[in-house]
Amino acid sequence: MISRQCTPSPAAHLKAGAANDGASNGSAGHPLSASTIWKAEWVEAHEALSRLAHQRAAFDAEEGGSLLRALRSEAHRHLGYGSFFEYVERLFGYGPRTIDDKLRTAAALETLPVLSQSLAKATLIGRQCGSSLG
Repeated sequence: MISRQCTPSPAAHLKAGAANDGASNGSAGHPLSASTIWKAEWVEAHEALSRLAHQRAAFDAEEGGSLLRALRSEAHRHLGYGSFFEYVERLFGYGPRTIDDKLRTAAALETLPVLSQSLAKATLIGRQCGSSLG
């Protein structure tokens, strides 16, 4: 019979390490559990991702407005680009479809001030907003 050697899970290492270190969670004799440590890590990861999503939503709102201003003022011509799409592609790396989507969403938000403010304040995530505009 072949014996397979199993590698202990990270939680097992943490639990063993916490028990060996004598770490406690404030109660005498109760080691800090691995699930508590992992929960703290996932909570921190979720909080960081949530913060980034809100920052991105605010960024998307600002970016959309700036793209519309650049298009309307023909910034690409003043800078020597052949088209607005070429300008934005070189600046951001966006393809034509992405540029169209951002311009369409920004133009729609101009007519929807409450939605636009929610996006700018990051109370509504940009992807939700863009998908609700059609």
